[in-house]
Amino acid sequence: MHERVRKTRRSLAFFASFHILRGPLWSLTLSHALIGLYLSARLGLYPALSTAFHLNYQQIGLIGTVTTLVASLAQPAFGWLGDRHGLQRLLLPWGVAWLGLGTGLLGLAPGYSVLVGLAGASVLGVAAFWPLGAAAVTASTPPQQRGTAFAIFQTGGNLGAVAGPLVANALLSAAGLSGTVWLIPASILMALLLLITLQPVNLPARALPDGLKADRLALGGLLLTLAVMAAAALILTGLNTYLALLETGRHVSQATASQELSLLFAASAVGPFLAGPLSDRAGRPPIMAACLAGSVLASLSFLFAPLPWRGPTLAITGILVAGAATLAVLFAQELQPGSPATAAGVVQGLGYTLAALGTWVLGALADRWGPIQALSTLAIVAALGALAALALTRARRFN
Repeated sequence: MHERVRKTRRSLAFFASFHILRGPLWSLTLSHALIGLYLSARLGLYPALSTAFHLNYQQIGLIGTVTTLVASLAQPAFGWLGDRHGLQRLLLPWGVAWLGLGTGLLGLAPGYSVLVGLAGASVLGVAAFWPLGAAAVTASTPPQQRGTAFAIFQTGGNLGAVAGPLVANALLSAAGLSGTVWLIPASILMALLLLITLQPVNLPARALPDGLKADRLALGGLLLTLAVMAAAALILTGLNTYLALLETGRHVSQATASQELSLLFAASAVGPFLAGPLSDRAGRPPIMAACLAGSVLASLSFLFAPLPWRGPTLAITGILVAGAATLAVLFAQELQPGSPATAAGVVQGLGYTLAALGTWVLGALADRWGPIQALSTLAIVAALGALAALALTRARRFN
């Protein structure tokens, strides 16, 4: 009898977890998927743009650098605007529409300068959506389900990123570069959907007008969370950037290297979905610490294991590190409940800025030491991130 009651309670708890989808989470997740699709579709356009404008690697790299820096560095500013002036309902739809418009016009750019300008200006939409979307998910979800809700939100973006290159290839095959304009209507429709479904976000009474003003413990916790985010972002960015070069340099075929890269993307989509619900039960810092600590062994195993074992160890690395990154953004908001969008923007934006700089350093080390030795330093980065997550247990009274 008691066993039947326990099973019934577990079943009810499982189905109750879907209650969170009745709020704005579903529209935010769909929007995040479209954001991810646009960003990865742009990568799929690079070969065609390179041919059309006769671009070299440095010129293509400049497009990527400009978009990364604009999207990352502008996030804290948009987060502050959302927290101080309550502009989430306007900035979230605008962000989706602006990114879609700019991405759709890339194929019509008359020259390289306009191309760089469009690419950089359009990711202001990303900078607006990411912190404000994260804050909206947190604000509309009960505390005991935030990990699960945030995992769903993040997974939507990751799945959209998987589809982006396929969509770009289909448009290029059907209409050439001018086919990118067909990316615009979806962003307009999604912006309208957000306008209809989003509700005003009511900040807690302790909200402060200048966003991140807090006591020393909360500020210290935010800096430690930034360290966790930067570590996770550097590992993911470093592997994404150098994986194919590493494997082809180890005499692995280009096809196999591409499959491994796709596996890493897929694993990064799974990680948040596993780490989020676990953190609802065990807390954010312990799961972040466990994820990054586990990635030390997993990443080293990938680098030094024979080929048959590289796929599984790479997938484990992606799952663990992506899970830690997702929880870092969520925990930052819980540390600063009066300014969640600003906190999310600072941690995610500055985290990926530091990761971009770290990826450049990894490249320099790879030229000097070799790629395996350079990427082995990511294990040290993971260990430091795990220590930062353990130190965050002091800040759990804000959770």
